[in-house]
Amino acid sequence: MNNKGDCFAAAGREMIHAEPETKIKLVHAMVQHPLPPKNSFLHGFNIIDDTVIDTSNDDYVMMDKDEYFETFNIKQIEGMYVEYDMWETLIKLARTGHFGPWDLKKEAYELALLFE
Repeated sequence: MNNKGDCFAAAGREMIHAEPETKIKLVHAMVQHPLPPKNSFLHGFNIIDDTVIDTSNDDYVMMDKDEYFETFNIKQIEGMYVEYDMWETLIKLARTGHFGPWDLKKEAYELALLFE
């Protein structure tokens, strides 16, 4: 994963191709890479129940949600973490014409840019 990848598009496509009865969620969040220099960046991934699915950069990672959040220092703080269900995702895609990020606060972008 990196801040130059395709994470928002990859996670968004997972939502488009999911079955409607799937309890899949799209997440946009500020994350911190676990390896030095531990850069922070904006990232998109999916969650089904307690499992994270990260398909960015032609990878396919499935990991326990708690482990993923701990590994990437993800905090569920307003403006730094947003979850979307399938219908919210489809509406955002239709309204914006892109895969996001959509609702992360400006401060999250500025913080991510500091660590590029």
